[in-house]
Order: sequence, then structure tokens, then C-alpha cells
Amino acid sequence: MLTTFDATAYIDEALRAGAAGFLMKNTAPDQLVQAVRVLAAGGSLLAPEAAGPVIGGYLKARRPDDAARRIEPLTAREREVLALIGGGFTNRDIARRLYLAPSTVKDHVSSLLSKLGGLNRVQAAVVADRAHLVTDSIEKFGAPRP
Repeated sequence: MLTTFDATAYIDEALRAGAAGFLMKNTAPDQLVQAVRVLAAGGSLLAPEAAGPVIGGYLKARRPDDAARRIEPLTAREREVLALIGGGFTNRDIARRLYLAPSTVKDHVSSLLSKLGGLNRVQAAVVADRAHLVTDSIEKFGAPRP
């Protein structure tokens, strides 16, 4: 692919579509000729501008599951509460399902949000989903009432 755009999305799309190379239009003519030769011989090639995002994406994909790592410091009860948050339950719903006082649930929520790095409730729900906690909570407690 030859492009004037320096966008990571284009790199991903081109490589997923089967491109063997990704070059910028400002590539010097002699480098462009050499690139065509490399590609014609069955090789692959990335412009320096594309190499960083490709390598970064590869390394990120190879990293251990971030969500699972993030929930490690949580207690078992905090994980339960997080799973219910991820399932869309309010604090009052969580209190009823876990037989806790609403103020206790509020304390657990504050603690787990802090342990997750100061996330808000929506961000915590995403972490719960990515850590595969949500499916288990819905199977155990059912879906929240609208």
C-alpha cells in the first residue's frame, strides 16, 4: 500500500487485507523502486513510520491480559461487586443480591475503584467485562431489572 496518510488504522487495514508492504508517498524514488523489487520477490516491507505502530500493536497483543492483571489486588467480595457493576446493577441491587447494607456496597465500590487506579464506574464495568466477570455474575444473579 502506498499512502499519504500516516494513520495506524490504515496500516492495520492494509495488513489485514493482505498487503505485503506499507509505504508513504514521500518515499524517495530509488527507495520506491527497491521496495517494488523486494515485494515482487515475495518479501515484505514497512515504512519506518509504520514500523513503530505495527511493533507496538504486536507487543500489546502479546502482553498478558491487562484486565485480569488489574483485578488481582481485589478481594473476593470486591470482585463480586465489580462483576455486578459490570452487569449493570446499581448499588441498591448489589446490596440486595449480596445481602449487604447499601453503605457496605458503597465502601466496596470506593475501595475497588481506588484499587483499579481511580477509574469511574463505567470504566470499571469495562474492566469487569474484559476480565470475564460479567457473564458469571449474570448467570448467578440474573440480569438487572430495567
